[in-house]
Amino acid sequence: MVRDAGRHRRVHTPARHHRRYRHVRPTRPGLRPANSCTPNGGGHVAYFNFIRQELIPHVQATVGGHPERRALFGHSHGGSFVLYAVFSEAPGQHSFKAYLASDSSISCMTTTANAWERDYANAYSELPVRLHQSYATQGNYTANVDYAAAIAQRNYADLTFVARSYSGTHNGIVPQVLTDTLGFAFAGGP
Repeated sequence: MVRDAGRHRRVHTPARHHRRYRHVRPTRPGLRPANSCTPNGGGHVAYFNFIRQELIPHVQATVGGHPERRALFGHSHGGSFVLYAVFSEAPGQHSFKAYLASDSSISCMTTTANAWERDYANAYSELPVRLHQSYATQGNYTANVDYAAAIAQRNYADLTFVARSYSGTHNGIVPQVLTDTLGFAFAGGP
């Protein structure tokens, strides 16, 4: 859905219906349980391909926009999807300029999520994006803190990275996270 928000148009692709969650819940072949919170995922690769190959071109053709002003936001399982997305594309090939992961449910899939980042780091030393990883003090705190520390220790070239804790519950932090991350995503852009 496209919404006009003042000077900027925003395209939202909600995945709130329970059947849509399978598209953002990752699995990794050979690793069980790949996602211990909500099994039966695995559509993340096809969903990201849809975003890259169909949704972005459609939006560009019908709404317009600038590639340097694209951001991908996700909360909970959607936040995990954002982390998958940022580590699934080679430097210079990223579909978005900013990746905004809010209280990602990576505690349910620690081995899988760690493999995304580790595999990327084994192949590349640069990560030319803006990445904001937020987490709730009463949410998926520990797993996100550990994940953020691993990213920070890599010292990826060209990465602008913010990891931030928000006081509150898993869903309670979303309004403040959206405010902060959208400012972060579009700071200094064209």
